[in-house]
Amino acid sequence: MRFGFLYENFTYNTEYMTITPLKGIEEEFEILKEETTLQDGWIYPPIESVDYGKKPVRNVLWYSLPCSHEINFSCKANKELKEFIILFFGFLKGVILRPEKWGHYYRTPYRSLLVGFHAPKGTIEELLDAAVNFYNENRKNGVLTKYYAALHWYLFSQTYYHEFEKFDGQYKVLDSCYRICKKIFDINSKGHSDRMETLCEYFDIPKPSFASKIPKIRNDFFHESLFAGAPIGFNPSQDNISMELSRINERLFLLILGVDKNKFPHELLKFKYRLKI
Repeated sequence: MRFGFLYENFTYNTEYMTITPLKGIEEEFEILKEETTLQDGWIYPPIESVDYGKKPVRNVLWYSLPCSHEINFSCKANKELKEFIILFFGFLKGVILRPEKWGHYYRTPYRSLLVGFHAPKGTIEELLDAAVNFYNENRKNGVLTKYYAALHWYLFSQTYYHEFEKFDGQYKVLDSCYRICKKIFDINSKGHSDRMETLCEYFDIPKPSFASKIPKIRNDFFHESLFAGAPIGFNPSQDNISMELSRINERLFLLILGVDKNKFPHELLKFKYRLKI
């Protein structure tokens, strides 16, 4: 199955699969520069004319990107597994990867912008096989569907511009991860507002600076249409909560797969760290 877009030329070989770059990635990247706006690692939606070449213009509502890689399995692999591994590989690289003929709605990165870690090639290969094992163990119990949905929304909501949008997405991802962990590890929180602290305590994740405030922030947002003490959208700031939530969520995705908790930093870093397992 072909997919993209990832601007690199590495080949990944694991027990279950091979991911190889297609020829002409550099040429495709040059075309993207001409047809779209590339800025600070992001690919922005192409512009279309509303009136056949006359002003005004607007961003297209949906667009596809060229394929850059191909994935082939040495084990039995259906379409669902292939799509899951492509999404997970994108997560490991900090980008959103889509199978051929799939597309994007908003901006999407061509280099690692969506995760707080850098994983070397060997770690990525090991985690890809762990994802295949996770798929085989959970594809019939409902966990795989929840994991895929949460991972998709984690990446998608990171492409939003505003803090309140990102908070909305990342909190929903946290909720999804809690449901997954409840099913797999049989953990339970005292209440809805305690889910983040329950997950942090169970996996020994550093609690964020806003931990004591999260019940009110969450309740104000979902039940009162308030964010940072004002109607949603009026005040753009909330102490960068979405960034710390995303750092928690990215750990949860990997911890659920069985990554040793001691492989992570002892704090929620704002800069990228090296993840080696």
